Amino acid sequence: MIKMAQLMFERVYVIDTSALINLKPYPKNIRTFKEKIWDVMEKMVDEGRLLAPLSVYEEVKNGGPDEISEWCKQHKKMFVDELELMDYIEKVKVHYDESYWNIQSSKIGPWADPWLIALSLSRPYLNPDSGKKEYPPIVNDEKNTGPTKIPYVAQKLGIRSLSLFEFFEEIGL
Repeated sequence: MIKMAQLMFERVYVIDTSALINLKPYPKNIRTFKEKIWDVMEKMVDEGRLLAPLSVYEEVKNGGPDEISEWCKQHKKMFVDELELMDYIEKVKVHYDESYWNIQSSKIGPWADPWLIALSLSRPYLNPDSGKKEYPPIVNDEKNTGPTKIPYVAQKLGIRSLSLFEFFEEIGL
């Protein structure tokens, strides 16, 4: 039986590598809307409201040292070890094309996509407004273009996908 997290008024979000990388145009040293983005993101991490699987950290780190990899290193508590998600990964796997899954999972290096979806599945909560079970949305900058993309697979499992800008709007930026 799945336990429902009691989230009072604050929603949890799961964030993908693509969205983190697309934060690069928003440097912290400019005192504008851009600084507010980083302040809000850091507060969400501190509150446990912004999560990602450890494979997202590995993907960012593999991209080379930059401001995003440094930020991730400083906020490592947001990254969830995939061992905690093993009960959910099979539910995700069945929604991927088998040959695509086999190719991706046999490649050297991290593949975060299915783990993002598993992480969201592992954190169901009762929406106080609707009274219905929901899963944390996945923030990513992929388009819903087919069965190999996060939005497509997430939708099959009842998980919303948000672009980075939709995420900003939803959290009030």
